[in-house]
Amino acid sequence: ANPLDSMAELYFRMGKLDEAIAKYKEALEVKPDFFDTYSRIGYIFALKENYDEAMKWVEKEIAVAPTQGAKGTGYWTKSFFYYWLGSQEKSLDNFKIVESLAEEVGSEYLKAIADWMIGWILSDRGEFKESRMRFKSWLDYCLKTMPDYVTSFTALFNIYLGLVDLKEGKIDSAKSRVAEIESQLPN
Repeated sequence: ANPLDSMAELYFRMGKLDEAIAKYKEALEVKPDFFDTYSRIGYIFALKENYDEAMKWVEKEIAVAPTQGAKGTGYWTKSFFYYWLGSQEKSLDNFKIVESLAEEVGSEYLKAIADWMIGWILSDRGEFKESRMRFKSWLDYCLKTMPDYVTSFTALFNIYLGLVDLKEGKIDSAKSRVAEIESQLPN
């Protein structure tokens, strides 16, 4: 299944979406529990704006996920698709499932990537304080698990908060975040 999956990835990167789907499906014929392939097919269908088909493939991934953590990743993808489609409530409802599964299996990673996406949703909803808290939770995880990338993650965090500042109309705060990022960049 893996070589077929790799060929599908190459087709995808070349923009040959139908060929990519066909190869991903071949990989699943060889190994039906090659579970993350389902969401990749779903993602391609979403790019093709066939959202019903995209959701079907994500549901298949959730159904065959070998662990609760993998199931959480499937729900993360489903939540992302709902957000992509403008269904913030459905997205947040599914992120509650992601958070529950992350807690169940003790996955700080799954919790962190949920916090990251929830931060964007809350920012869009005008819930700026909670949005900042979610981004801070994401940052804390990144700094704890990837300390070699402190500068990069801190810069990203400041970009995210700067965008929240802009949505909130705090122009001076956004400018100060840009200055902070610039001060950390090498000459």
